[in-house]
Amino acid sequence: MKMIKYLTIIILILIVVQISTFYTISNSFLIKEIGRNHESYVLEYEENDFRYFAILTKFDLSENQIQTYFSQLNGYNVSVCKSYSECDYLRKFGNFYLYWFEHKIKHPFNINLINEAEAAEEYGATWESKYIWIIYKWYLIEKVNTGIS
Repeated sequence: MKMIKYLTIIILILIVVQISTFYTISNSFLIKEIGRNHESYVLEYEENDFRYFAILTKFDLSENQIQTYFSQLNGYNVSVCKSYSECDYLRKFGNFYLYWFEHKIKHPFNINLINEAEAAEEYGATWESKYIWIIYKWYLIEKVNTGIS
């Protein structure tokens, strides 16, 4: 009986830690994982000479995080937009690269679905990534390219 009581207490503590870390620190850790797993079909072509770069996301993203975690965007001046209207200026100038990501499904005890996309003047690609949060770290389960043009 004592063993069941200890196991119950341990399980409850783990549940509380899982929920509290998910809602407090998981977003900053997710940005790191998304940046580490960032793929691009558009940036790899040498003939692309982009002048303007932007990341569209509702996450709080700093310039330091972009330079640290998104290695393909190192050395570029990248602006961060919270909405499509904030990134509208890119189309006016042409020659731009836009990367977008957001939570589609967010849950502390289930698989989290992240939509990712990149766009340039005539190019575009989308991905669907599945991550799971376990106490202090995100684990990428699967990343699937869902479209390219």
